[in-house]
Amino acid sequence: MSSNRSDNVDGPTSPPASPSAHPAVDIALNAQSSPVAFSSRSCPRTDPAGTSDMMSVTMSLWFGPGLVDSMHPPLVRYTPWNSIWYRMRFLTLALLFIAVVGLHGQPVLDPMVRDRLVRLFPDATSFSPKEGSPPHFKAYGGDSGERALRGYAFYTTDLEPLERGYDGPIQVLVGIDLNAAITGILVVRHQEPYGSFSVDTPEFAAQFVQKSIRDRFRVGADIDAVATATISVRSASRAIRNGSRRIAKRFLVPTDSK
Repeated sequence: MSSNRSDNVDGPTSPPASPSAHPAVDIALNAQSSPVAFSSRSCPRTDPAGTSDMMSVTMSLWFGPGLVDSMHPPLVRYTPWNSIWYRMRFLTLALLFIAVVGLHGQPVLDPMVRDRLVRLFPDATSFSPKEGSPPHFKAYGGDSGERALRGYAFYTTDLEPLERGYDGPIQVLVGIDLNAAITGILVVRHQEPYGSFSVDTPEFAAQFVQKSIRDRFRVGADIDAVATATISVRSASRAIRNGSRRIAKRFLVPTDSK
């Protein structure tokens, strides 16, 4: 019996397929008095569709005095690169990478939210994500790379969730500078009927620019309103005023309520 032997192995069962089906897997054997040492390697395999992947083959051969030369069926592990296992592995690594970046890198702010914040703070160069209690954004700016705080922004629905208009809550994004003055407002979402609603207009928003949060925000006095939209205007104005005062009380100097 020869101590050197080579076999072509393909597939999970015996007998092996013809060499023309797939490239052979070389098994190098060194027969001695003890069970023979062997080595296996992965080889490229191309399926009929032309997709290349890898096939790993493990084979157990036994030789020795008084032992019958035997070969266990080859244990073939075939894992295509496009299998679900590789996809799950890639997804896991991607999620781990995102988690590491999120922990050690700069938090990512939604581009749409950032565009809204820029409209409230045109001179700001960066913004924090929504955080803290009460929930708020921070606006930063400065020359020569300085990161100076410029003000705060918040959603009225986060700070005054019980305020409702004619047909539901009115979500307004409000900006406040460090002097407790409103830099601007943006009506983000509402369910009010169009035609009898005057909150989602440039004229309504312009009334609040540089308005002190110490003002009373009285509809019909320092806040204009159309008679058919009084409910909506009153609700939005109260949410803007009360939310602004909560932010100022938490982060700025105490304000006088009137």
